[in-house]
Amino acid sequence: MTKSEFNPIYQTLRMAMMQPHRDGNGGETEDVYFGVLGSFTEAELSAGTALLMRERDRKWFPTTGEWLAAVDKAKALQALTPVAEPRGWTIECDHCDDTGWQRYFCPGDRTCGRPSVHASHDFVRVCSCRPTNRTWHRHHQAGSRA
Repeated sequence: MTKSEFNPIYQTLRMAMMQPHRDGNGGETEDVYFGVLGSFTEAELSAGTALLMRERDRKWFPTTGEWLAAVDKAKALQALTPVAEPRGWTIECDHCDDTGWQRYFCPGDRTCGRPSVHASHDFVRVCSCRPTNRTWHRHHQAGSRA
């Protein structure tokens, strides 16, 4: 990770912890943290930072050791999270995403079929793909509601 990638993460945590920027030495404190934490990827460090920001009783800015432990914990949690296997299908209908209902927006000018002027709203109509959409048919043959 570069220093320019590290800086926003460091500053985000500093702001979240409401720590004033008291480093009158030209950013030496940030340089120390970068020296210890700079070997992690941006994603790893961000995940550890998120854990630190969610700690309820944390009152002080973390030490480098605490931040290292948080990154290690985040990496361990990520390793335990199963990765979803990619499914082998694609959406058959781009208009309704295979739900059978095509979404529209009515600005209140009778686009939806109401007889008078009214407030704007979303509405749906049966999609024209229903007779041929295999995904929609498979879901409805399995007992799903229309």
